[in-house]
Amino acid sequence: MRSPDGSKKLNRIHLGFLAQEAIEVEKKHGYADTKDNMLIVNQDEDAEDPSYGYKYERLVPVLVNAIKELSAKVEELESNSGGTTSSSSSSAVAELKSLIKGSKSFASLKTQL
Repeated sequence: MRSPDGSKKLNRIHLGFLAQEAIEVEKKHGYADTKDNMLIVNQDEDAEDPSYGYKYERLVPVLVNAIKELSAKVEELESNSGGTTSSSSSSAVAELKSLIKGSKSFASLKTQL
């Protein structure tokens, strides 16, 4: 990718997962034996030197279920604690709130909103 005037390349950040690592996890849990139950695809169908890629649309339901499980655990932990907080954490929260309220930058931001 070049800059608008074509003079130099722009830095690009590539984000994602390593498909090769995901294949190992899939196989460990009994998946990735057919194209229909894989998160990863061989993009060029070359068995000798494959070019792997993610099917991210297949990953979304997995992530949603993981979030649901974690939310249930958080709710369980909150209900087991009875909603009580220690006095030291309550005082720390109160101190942070007072610092935020007294901050000039926060106050100016608040008036701008």
